Amino acid sequence: MVETPRYEGQCLGAVLLALAQALLPFKQTLQRIRQRSGLSQLEPQTWYEINLARRFCYGVLAEIGERTVFQAGFSMGGSAQWQTRGAQLSALLLELDASYQDLVRGPRRGGMTVEFGDPRCASVYCDAALPCALMQGILQGKVKKLAPTSLVEHADDGCRDKGADACTYLVNW
Repeated sequence: MVETPRYEGQCLGAVLLALAQALLPFKQTLQRIRQRSGLSQLEPQTWYEINLARRFCYGVLAEIGERTVFQAGFSMGGSAQWQTRGAQLSALLLELDASYQDLVRGPRRGGMTVEFGDPRCASVYCDAALPCALMQGILQGKVKKLAPTSLVEHADDGCRDKGADACTYLVNW
């Protein structure tokens, strides 16, 4: 029996370039990761096969660590490209999956869903194809733009980078 890949689709090159930016001081490391993952060129408007993109993302994660990948995501989340069309944090959270679809497309791309609890808290369930640290950074960057004192935490119910089906991020503002 042939196992079906968990993810199927494409990732926009802008995501990969944001991670590559974190490696600019380490050009040889970046070159090595690109070669290992099979990426010869990185173009912002090019769509890359999702598993190729994942190899690159997880290669960067292995080389430079969660914190730097998180910071790259935080920068992406705070950029104009990711800004919500509404001014309320609840509206921003409801747009997370649509924002993710702008960067990752395909029949099995994973995604993000939101459940609201108390008036100023939400749980974000993420089974995205991209690394947890990157997605948590993007989420926190987006949230901090509208609610500077907000808190985004990874719940203790598992992490997809460690074998769980999804990650849960708890957002309080």
